[in-house]
Amino acid sequence: MSVWRLILHDEEPADWNMAVDKAILEAVLAGMVPPTLRLYRWRDAAISLGRLQRASKALRVDVCRAIGIPVVRRPTGGRAILHGGDQVFSIAARQAELPRDARDVMGLYRLTSAGLRNAFAQMGVHLVAGKRSLADARSEDCFSTRTEADMLVAESEAKLVGSAQCREREAVLQQTSIRHRRDLLDPSGLFRTPIIPALYPLEQFSDEQLAEQVVGSLLVCLNARFREDTLCQWEVERAAALCAQVRVPIASSEAATG
Repeated sequence: MSVWRLILHDEEPADWNMAVDKAILEAVLAGMVPPTLRLYRWRDAAISLGRLQRASKALRVDVCRAIGIPVVRRPTGGRAILHGGDQVFSIAARQAELPRDARDVMGLYRLTSAGLRNAFAQMGVHLVAGKRSLADARSEDCFSTRTEADMLVAESEAKLVGSAQCREREAVLQQTSIRHRRDLLDPSGLFRTPIIPALYPLEQFSDEQLAEQVVGSLLVCLNARFREDTLCQWEVERAAALCAQVRVPIASSEAATG
């Protein structure tokens, strides 16, 4: 059984959240810190874009600019997410530190999805794996797409869990967003493509209850022992330096390339 670092963060700014995940991945890759599970939330409504996604294609940048919503870029791939009421966890580890059947892309998705499915079933929320459709290729909103890496509320089209990964040499970062409370803003006015209506079957549970279930499920599926800890000083300084890099400018002259 491996020992993982557990970092429990509360509501933080969007740029800090993305910068910290990137800093943790770099620290794991350099061997400075153990494999890490981090849980965090959002201080305000914000949008994260996938690693290669264009703001001008995904978003109504004039609306986003007018309301002043922060837009940041994730280290991982996938489509844009409107954050605010969601619970996020990130996993950063060397592939060799993961269970053997979770060292490739789909293996890690399947493992964490199975853990969440079992945990949420105990809360009375039943999930099924998503299946990609032709409509998914046209959507710019993560929660309006479906892949095998995602989890849907059973007998509905509502996506509850979305995940994305990036891999740098022998290390992996997975970021997973779980819909918990209702969005602070209406996503239909922010995205250029249609939005599938959301369901919030977990909103009856407190932040603490949801976090406890997530940590418990990952402890089992990762076959790990968690040790609660904080960021090391290098990670704090590196994240501070990365904040400017993860912000996506959405001024009209810049949005076309952002």
